[in-house]
Amino acid sequence: EREELEDQTLLQAREQRRGEREARERRRQEWLRRRRPLLREAQELEARISAMEQQKRELDQQLGDAGFYADSSPEAVRSASQRCGELANLLTEAEERWLELQEQLEALGEP
Repeated sequence: EREELEDQTLLQAREQRRGEREARERRRQEWLRRRRPLLREAQELEARISAMEQQKRELDQQLGDAGFYADSSPEAVRSASQRCGELANLLTEAEERWLELQEQLEALGEP
């Protein structure tokens, strides 16, 4: 009778630990499900930001070269200047979104 009680207690303890492990795993899976799209978007934004920064640096360099104005049509100068302004706006928007994503990721914490 005492052995049966001990066996039953051990079984209950095992079941409780199994339930706790399963609950932790469910929480972890939910955390990953919420975290993955945020990470994916942040990584895509980082790549886009990097490409836009490179384009803007090239345009800034081009627009800073006096020879560009002498050798290019007014339309080419206007187009380069307009694109440089567009890139500045796009970069600001992308960086703000990236910061929002980082805040959301931080708020998720650990599982």
